[in-house]
Amino acid sequence: MRQVRFRRKTCSATLQKAFSQAILESAYVKPKVICLLPVRNAAADLPGFFSSAVHFADAVISLDDGSTDETPQLLRSHPLVIKVLSNPRRSDFTGWDDAANRNALLAAASEFQPDWIISVDADERIPDDDALALKRFLEHDAIPGVAYGFRCYSMAGDLSHALRNPIWVYRLFAYLPGLRFPDQALHFAPIPTSIPRRAFLRTTFRIQHLGGMSSERRLARYEKYRQVDPECRFWPDYSSLLAESTVDQLMEWPARNRETPVFFASDLHSDGGTFADVGIDETGPVLAVVVVDDGPIEAVHHAISSAKTAGTHHDVEVIIVSSRESDLGGDDRVRWMTVDKDVRSVARRNIGLNAARAANVLFVDSTLRLEPSSIPALCEAHLTGYAIVSGRIECDRSNQLALTAHRVRFGKGSGETGAGILARVPRWASYRRSLLLEAGGFDEADPAGAELLMARRLETLGYLSYSIGEPVARFHIDDHIKTRSPLHKAFQLGRAEARFTMSQFRDRGALFGGEAIRSSLPGFMSREKQNDGTRSPLGRPQEARNGLIDLAKLTGETTELLRPGRNKALLLFGHPAGIALV
Repeated sequence: MRQVRFRRKTCSATLQKAFSQAILESAYVKPKVICLLPVRNAAADLPGFFSSAVHFADAVISLDDGSTDETPQLLRSHPLVIKVLSNPRRSDFTGWDDAANRNALLAAASEFQPDWIISVDADERIPDDDALALKRFLEHDAIPGVAYGFRCYSMAGDLSHALRNPIWVYRLFAYLPGLRFPDQALHFAPIPTSIPRRAFLRTTFRIQHLGGMSSERRLARYEKYRQVDPECRFWPDYSSLLAESTVDQLMEWPARNRETPVFFASDLHSDGGTFADVGIDETGPVLAVVVVDDGPIEAVHHAISSAKTAGTHHDVEVIIVSSRESDLGGDDRVRWMTVDKDVRSVARRNIGLNAARAANVLFVDSTLRLEPSSIPALCEAHLTGYAIVSGRIECDRSNQLALTAHRVRFGKGSGETGAGILARVPRWASYRRSLLLEAGGFDEADPAGAELLMARRLETLGYLSYSIGEPVARFHIDDHIKTRSPLHKAFQLGRAEARFTMSQFRDRGALFGGEAIRSSLPGFMSREKQNDGTRSPLGRPQEARNGLIDLAKLTGETTELLRPGRNKALLLFGHPAGIALV
């Protein structure tokens, strides 16, 4: 009898436990949208963040990165937060690894199996009207396998005023098991590496960034990056974070128009919306053509004529940066900026960039002849929402020297680009001006690789580029350029490519870890075939020259990788490897 009673009791307890579990599971509602929130010392920002997040997220998973204020208590006490991860408490931002934090959050989301993942920081807000439109979009129209981009506006003073020109940030995607963010410690797009760049789509949803809203916030943000990246390994210059906005750079925050479509389209500004709705400054020029005068004066006159012709369709400003005295005769449509003769071309680019008033900027030097008919198409693509726009750069294929120099500067296939989104950011393009300013301008310390480094940096941040599919410029070189110049340029570009790749592995090490180098140094281990399929009228001699160019670039990469330097062995191999590389 005792045994029977014991079995009945055990059976009853088991059934009761199973019944209770079934009740709990039936009451549990899987969160549809989870917001990932890495945070440190944000007690002042969290109340506002939660007030905003409740309108676009069903739950928040947070990681407290060693806070010394009330941040941990606020996270654990808020009903929207379903899980809190923690790093050990520390006194400052030294040791901050954004990639490790965000990947830990993404892994933690697997417990809840959400439909969508969005990343919004504590000092960011999605306005209520945008949040409502975003929720409708996720319920009815969003599809998996796509990374969705938001326009991120820097707020100034309060939430009613913002800088006119936003930057693009990609924050939203559909959840799948096993996803992983990039491993770069800082400054990357929190989008899984499995989503190809061609699947990055821009939306009209907006994010308000409060990090520069006051001088105190700007200084705190600058100090944060000074602590974690004192050698500027992940960003060329953080001093731009301290810049105070001027009145003419600001706009009043507009409410979202109910008729504004989710995606950017070529007719967006005529589809019930306004330029303010899509972040376009209707009163300023669409495009600034910055002419870097580093050659014959005829190149300057050609650029001015091309830009003026295009100005009949769009408001285009022309800025000449030259060491000569102006010969314009009082033309008020062109600004002439005189610099010293010893100012390099890359520095002249930055001078023109800072002087421009337009939302977008295109740089032209003495080797490029603009196609006037392409400028309206560039403007239209920018108005559509693309931050980086390019097209075909043609070259005289009967000129062996020009073909070689063209290949070195612009890479393979730049003369055969079709219309559409490009797989990589091109080395020469028309850029959203605010994007270049946010990146600190072109790297003047590396003039030979300035264009390449900018392209790689923007790729790392998740920006897409668009080709209009027609000729934008013709590449032209003068007879005085020596044959060895393209080879020297290729060598320097190889060194720049290697320096950028090493910067991505600075904190992780083990660059020569097989898979890492195959994915991050395509020019080193998985180089494309020497012959790209383009046959010039010169035939085999040009193919041989192309091979020399590739060899020179590879030599530059190898030279920079193996050049002795501090902690170089740890960076390359993950452990010391002898005196020569320590």
